[in-house]
This record gives sequence, C-alpha cells and structure tokens, in this order.
Amino acid sequence: AKAAADKIEKVVRAGPMVNCSDDKVRMQILTVAVKRSAKWMQFQPPNITESGLATPSQSQVGGLGLDKRPMLTLKPDYALKPIHDDHRGFREIAFYEALKLATNSHPNSTAAAATALAAMRIRDSSDDSGPMSDQSDTDSLSSFESRGSLAESVSKIKACGSANAALAMDHCDTLAMWLAVFVRDAIVEQSEFTFLSSWRQLGEEIEMLRRLSAFTTSYYGVLCPPEYAAVGNISRDSYLLLSDATRKFRQPCVMDIKMGTKTFEPDATLAKRERELAKYPPQVSLGFRIVGLRVFDPSHPECDGLGFRTFDKFFGRSLKNLSDVRDVLELFFKHAEVPDAEKRLGEEAKRKNMNQFDLHELKKKWKIGNSESIRRRVVCNFLHQLNVIRKWFEDNQSLRFYSSSLLFVYEGDVSVDNNDVTNLRMIDFCHVQRESGGDPGYLHGLQNVIKVLSDIVRVEHQRSGPE
Repeated sequence: AKAAADKIEKVVRAGPMVNCSDDKVRMQILTVAVKRSAKWMQFQPPNITESGLATPSQSQVGGLGLDKRPMLTLKPDYALKPIHDDHRGFREIAFYEALKLATNSHPNSTAAAATALAAMRIRDSSDDSGPMSDQSDTDSLSSFESRGSLAESVSKIKACGSANAALAMDHCDTLAMWLAVFVRDAIVEQSEFTFLSSWRQLGEEIEMLRRLSAFTTSYYGVLCPPEYAAVGNISRDSYLLLSDATRKFRQPCVMDIKMGTKTFEPDATLAKRERELAKYPPQVSLGFRIVGLRVFDPSHPECDGLGFRTFDKFFGRSLKNLSDVRDVLELFFKHAEVPDAEKRLGEEAKRKNMNQFDLHELKKKWKIGNSESIRRRVVCNFLHQLNVIRKWFEDNQSLRFYSSSLLFVYEGDVSVDNNDVTNLRMIDFCHVQRESGGDPGYLHGLQNVIKVLSDIVRVEHQRSGPE
C-alpha cells in the first residue's frame, strides 16, 4: 500500500514535471515523440532540414541570437522549432506530450476516477463504532464489488497473466491499497491519505492541461536524426514539429511577450539569477517584457523591402516603464494605410464594375479615411483571448511557467477579407515546474497586459467614437 502511495506521490511532487536525469525516461519520451512525427512526415522527403524545403521563418521575433538556430517553416502549415540538446529539450518535449495525452483523454475522466476512488472508503473516518463484524465485512465487500472497482482490478490482473508482469503488478499495487483501506489497516492510514490526495491532484492537473492545450500551437512530434533517437539523445539538428501560427495570414504582424515576474527556476545558480534579472529589471514589477515585434507598415520610411518594421529584444529591454510599453503596444496595433490606397481602390472598382454602395463598403473594409489610429477590433479580439487565459491561471494551482511567452499574431493587410482575425498562443515550455500555488507572477503580468490594452481601447473609443 505504501509503495502505491509513494508511486503516485512521485508523479505530482514539486519540481520539473519529468525526471530527465533518468536515461529510460528520456528514451521513452523521445521514442514516442519521434514516432508521432513519422506519421505526419511520411509524405515528406528524408532530411527535410537539409533538403531546402524547410526555410527560415520570416515572422520570428523571439529566440534570435548569434548562437541560436532559427525557426523553420515547412509547407503546408508546419513550424520547426529548434530543441535544446540538454534537459531543457526533453522537458519541453515531455510537456507537449503531456498536453497531447490530456487532450486525447475524455474530459474529467481522471478527475472522475480520483473522486470515485475517494468515495470507495468503506467507513468514514468519523465512525468510531468499533471494529467491523464479519457480516459487515461481507456486506461491505459485496457493495464494494458491486461498484465494479475491486472486481475489475482482479479481472485485469488475471487477464495480464505472465505476458505482462509489470502491468499486473500495477494492478496489484492498486488492489493492495484498496484492500488495506477496506480493512482499516492503521499502517496505511497515512498512505491512503497520500494516495487519494495525490491521485486527486493528478486528475486536476490533467484537466488543467486539457484546458491549456486550447492556447498552444498544435504539436506533431519531434524530428530527430535516427542515430541520436536510437540512443535517446537529442542532436543539434532536432526540431519540435508544430503548427505555424502565422501561416493563414498574408502579412502577419507578430509580437513575442515573455511572461512572469521571474525568468529563472528556483534551483538556478546565483550567476543565472543575476544575468536574468539584469536583462530587464522592470519585469519584476510589470510581470512581462516585450521580446520583439514585427509590424506591417508599408508606408513608413523605415520599413523593409516587405513592408515591415522589426524591433528586437534590445529594443524591448530599452523600455523603462509601463508608459513606454504602452507606446510600443500602440505602435504594434497601429492602423497602417493600404499603399496607394486611392489608386488601388479605383482599379478595384473599375475591375469589378462597382456601384457607389459597393465602393463605400470597400473603403470601410480597407479603412480608407478611417479616423482610428489603432486596430481596435484586433485589440478587442486579443483581450477576449487574454481573459480566457487569465481565467486559466486563476484556476491553476500546480504549474509554474518560467521564461514562457505569449505570441500575438494578427493580419496586417487590411485589404484582405476578415482582416481583424487574431491568433494568440502560449509558447516556450522548457522550464515548466510543478509548484504549489500556481503561477502568480504570470498572472500578474497577464493582468497588466490586459489593463494596458483595455486602456488603449478606451482612449481610442473616446477619441474616434464607437465603431
């Protein structure tokens, strides 16, 4: 019974979600991830990264450096994210695999199982009527079996046979715990409490991960050279295979915001702590920092050949206070005019033989003559998504996301249909820890981002009136 309690307690104890120092754990994680990607890559040529089919992403604004590999894109809609070749890489893979398992499980199934297990206590701890009689034992056992729980475990153990001794032992562990609870063995009283509470915590965590998956990019496995995968190692040429958050946009405006009041884990060295804190001291109070952004503004004299203005991490670190940050957020959501708008409008009207009503509607769509200085609907769409994520972090009591980011994407070309479409995704999960109390630092940053964006919308509404 104690062994069963210890086993489930290890699953939910504080610290990294998986023990990446264990060779067997690393091998299992990588094997599953590589097999997962093989299903999606079966129609792609071998050595994708060397074939020229995967090209550097033009929309990447974070994670850039002299010693860092760029994100790659691959048709039709894949993004290849470089993986760290140390414990950080395994931890990120494990996190995405956990999200996948939680998503594929039936909602609340584990939580329901935990609740059912708690209900299987034959006698309430407040019952001091003395030892149970043989008859009460029989009646209780009959009731216990009628629920299918004990009998089901016994049948599963028989079905395992000698073909799968490990699986049989797992069922025996659970059966031993249930029987110990049934007879009220004093030795396992504490183990029972540990078992039930840990199992309940695990169920809640799985449900939280299932909800969280709605805010992350789709995950398709890991691309890793076979010679490395065979021995459970990640190479410098390994990539996470994800969905491309920018693929459906013609001119994607992208911003990367690193969230939380701390970007280092509790066991970080003093040198690491000092280095992280020195990057952007205001992050301790703001709860976030802008890592980089790329905004479509083709009429600006400083735009590149594609019509974009790009600001890197050093620009983000130069922002001294919340007022500076607000100015940059307004710049990111700035309403950019369609180049040669009147000329293009005339050509479009002539080509489609538009009447005055259609011409007026096209002007509205392209926001020609629009008094708005920012893309208000875009900001409101992001606010809705941010509030959903905020609610998740308010409910979260077990996971902390060090050095994780929010990726904002919206359509910069106002001449396309549905130009107010947005995409908000949580990214970067190398440093997820299980910690009691959740992640107040991330939540604090979310609240500040929401506050600034809400204020921008309010001021714009006062300036230009209702839409």
